[in-house]
Amino acid sequence: MKEKNIFQKLKNIWANFYLRRKVKALNYPARIVNYEEAGKIGILYTLDTIATYERIAGFVKKLQDEQKKVRALGLVKRKEDTRQFLPKLSFDFIYPGDLNWFGKPGGKYAEDFLLEELDLLLDVTKDDDFAAHYLFSLAKAKLKVGHSGAAAVQINRRQDMSLEEYLKEIDHYIRIIKKK
Repeated sequence: MKEKNIFQKLKNIWANFYLRRKVKALNYPARIVNYEEAGKIGILYTLDTIATYERIAGFVKKLQDEQKKVRALGLVKRKEDTRQFLPKLSFDFIYPGDLNWFGKPGGKYAEDFLLEELDLLLDVTKDDDFAAHYLFSLAKAKLKVGHSGAAAVQINRRQDMSLEEYLKEIDHYIRIIKKK
């Protein structure tokens, strides 16, 4: 058991080292973008329940009703979790089979997400997930908002905070950001 923990730690160290090098090479400058000017918004989330999907879908619809182009990328823990969802144009999923040995996401949806230039990127993932951190860190977004250290605007998510509360918090703050 102890060997597995040491092995996992070494794997995490190597993966994070690799990610830091890629982020440094990316050199994509953060900028302040106010909500009114944002045309393309990306949402990165952990898909673990039907309720999560419904809340994210409601938030996406709200943004789309305000004439925003939205791209939602869900990190799925189990493939069976997505069978009940109807395919939607602005929703893509990353499955456990899309991750390499280090947890780096691959496949068409991950590549497309990393190539798309976004005005705002919102991270509403739950846990400390390397795949989410990788995608969030390397995404070409002018302004990144979320709970990770890679976010230009950090909004902490308390342990007792529901996804709905966190989405309201993010929505509130992205709307009050003003350019000078």
